[in-house]
Amino acid sequence: MAFIGIRIDEATSLRVAASCDFLRQAGVEAEWVHPEDYHITLKFISGLSDDVAQKIILCLRENLESSVAFSIKLAEFKTFDRLGKPSVLWMSVLDPGKKFLSLAETVEKITTPLGIAPNREHYIPHLTVARFPASESNRLKCLLAILAASNKEFVPMELQVRSVALMRRFQGKGKRADGPLYQSLGGVDLIT
Repeated sequence: MAFIGIRIDEATSLRVAASCDFLRQAGVEAEWVHPEDYHITLKFISGLSDDVAQKIILCLRENLESSVAFSIKLAEFKTFDRLGKPSVLWMSVLDPGKKFLSLAETVEKITTPLGIAPNREHYIPHLTVARFPASESNRLKCLLAILAASNKEFVPMELQVRSVALMRRFQGKGKRADGPLYQSLGGVDLIT
């Protein structure tokens, strides 16, 4: 699995992880995303070869090196549902200037000529924090209702979008229980 996205800085990652503690402490069974893996995906890429990876990195640099860094905000917790049951917990992205959506559209435009299929679904910028098994559905719904009430008091976290990177899952056996799952293959820093 590979994707183009932005990584979340360490300070914001710690705040996001702390915000998830309510569910963790309640004993919700979940596959929690490692804080070093927090990111916001701009584009998913399947079947990434090393040759195409290098072309993507070059295109990112050529097309985004004069782009200016900007701010977005991570806001309330929401879920993606599968068959009516919560399956993914995520934080929404507030993008009042539409700069993040514009960045996603640019990434889409520069990857299509490389033979990378366009995104099939409506793009919703978000930061995934956990994935849940179906067995947690009922308890999770109750806890998420409590969490939704706390969202009213939640102060959105500002996040500086300073770079765009091509990332993929570490090669090798299974998941890494002790650390991040993704590695950066390269990318571009935006002008700060």
